[in-house]
Amino acid sequence: MITVYSSFGHEIFACAASVLLNTDIEVASRKENTDETRADKANIASMLLPFGVSLKIVPEGRMPIGRDIVSELKAGTLPDGFWKQIAGIRLPIAKSGRKYPQLQDKKNVMIIPAKWLTDGQCGLTAQQQSLSHEVLAGIFAENVRYVFGQHYDKVKDMETVLQLQKWMEERGYELYIPGQTENPEVLGIRKVPHVEYFNMYAELDAMVGIAGTHTWIGLFCFPEIPQIILYNTNGVEHWAAIAEAFQEKGYRIFAIGYDEKTDMRELSKKITETYKKLW
Repeated sequence: MITVYSSFGHEIFACAASVLLNTDIEVASRKENTDETRADKANIASMLLPFGVSLKIVPEGRMPIGRDIVSELKAGTLPDGFWKQIAGIRLPIAKSGRKYPQLQDKKNVMIIPAKWLTDGQCGLTAQQQSLSHEVLAGIFAENVRYVFGQHYDKVKDMETVLQLQKWMEERGYELYIPGQTENPEVLGIRKVPHVEYFNMYAELDAMVGIAGTHTWIGLFCFPEIPQIILYNTNGVEHWAAIAEAFQEKGYRIFAIGYDEKTDMRELSKKITETYKKLW
């Protein structure tokens, strides 16, 4: 049994681990109020159900009994050899009724240049995990559509998102913001059911950006999508080992680390050179 307390990217990893270990997922909550606990568990189960795993909700009054593998991940205690075991596990995701017809006529590359929202449980702030979008400039081309995959607050952060879109348009590049021109219900991504984006991922040709929920969806639902995972090396996740494990299984998954001392021009060059390996 594996216990989860949320429904973000790490919990998608937990679902993959449950498939590997041939066990169930039990859904628990750390809320204190009884009504909030009940609602929280129902929401988590609803978010994770489309990933095709066996889910059980912890009954009221009973303590969870499963392995908290997400806490192990966040503590950095999972051995690197574990990734060699789990790489290649593919979640049997449910079909989604949400269509993205505007993505069907061009090469699509998801970009995640920064991180504005984080649970702060991986040893880093959102700012420490973020990069300037200019670091990705070397991968931009006029014949490619770039899909904005960053989670954000659709009220507080929308102006900043539009500024990025304008910056790219002024240079001849297209930035597609999910929910802006079709499917308005998915705007912002944060708190929107993951299943609503499955058909969007199915249209992607590559992903480049800061590690996050999209990374885990890519690894365990759409591993055929090439990825460049950008990560702060001061975090707890062993992204280099994860990428290596997936490469050994034949997937084009690359990880590039950085920290506060990194030369951003050199990082940009490395991203550009690695990007060429995706095709």
